[in-house]
Amino acid sequence: MRVRSDRLNQAAVPSRPAVPSRAGDRAAADDSRAAPVIILSYGYSGAEHIQQALSGGTDLACTAGTGILPVCEMAATAWARVDARPGGGLSALARSSIRTLVSTQITCLLSAAGKRRWCELATATPQAAQTFLQIMPESRFVCVHRACPGVIAAAITAEPWGLTSLGLSAFTLAYPGNSAAAMAAYWAAVTEQLLAFQAAHPQSSSLVRYEDMIADADHALAGVRSSLGLDPAHPGPGGPGPEIAQPPENDRDGGPVPAHLIPAALRQRVDQLHAKLGYPPLAG
Repeated sequence: MRVRSDRLNQAAVPSRPAVPSRAGDRAAADDSRAAPVIILSYGYSGAEHIQQALSGGTDLACTAGTGILPVCEMAATAWARVDARPGGGLSALARSSIRTLVSTQITCLLSAAGKRRWCELATATPQAAQTFLQIMPESRFVCVHRACPGVIAAAITAEPWGLTSLGLSAFTLAYPGNSAAAMAAYWAAVTEQLLAFQAAHPQSSSLVRYEDMIADADHALAGVRSSLGLDPAHPGPGGPGPEIAQPPENDRDGGPVPAHLIPAALRQRVDQLHAKLGYPPLAG
């Protein structure tokens, strides 16, 4: 009579009650401290300043726009077709395959930077972020928000001759010749998506407001550093961390926005999102 080898193995090793393992606890803590960190935001939010402030004196390898999150989503879409299960979730083989791809890419980035933890600044869609989280469930997301007037001012300052970047065409077509309204519509759309992602993944995400970081980086980021397992202090072994680049004075609070250029329905939508984020309504 044939006996399954796994049953023989189970019989050969006496069962023992599970006991807490300090080594296992330490390994789990080390894994959490090595988990990828994704700074997730949108255009003109100032999220690069949050990334720089978080990375000072740490072992974070900071990158921006590598495309790893979108590639992860595309691979997941391809696997859904290969497995003939669109909308049915990823198979174990699909998850393992995509994780191997992503892990290899991250390892290459870490090796080149001489660091041990990856920190990506991404403006990927929340859908791509959600797929990445499914593949790398230990990942931590820092969701960066900025008040609508600041985003409008930063965009117009960067592109005074017309908004042409960051997939803004749908918004500029909806509001031709009105950059303020186009950017307000863009801000409302991406802010709604980012808030929905946070609500769906509260254990994996933290919220940071750009204005709070500019006012007092240490205070604004203390809770985030703790949740990410980062040391609270900026200085590293070699001394003080890098100086945080400050935005232009006229861009810190966005300045006044000609609110009359924003249609009433859109303005109401912006004000509702401002209320959720603790910002005042649009002035004027």
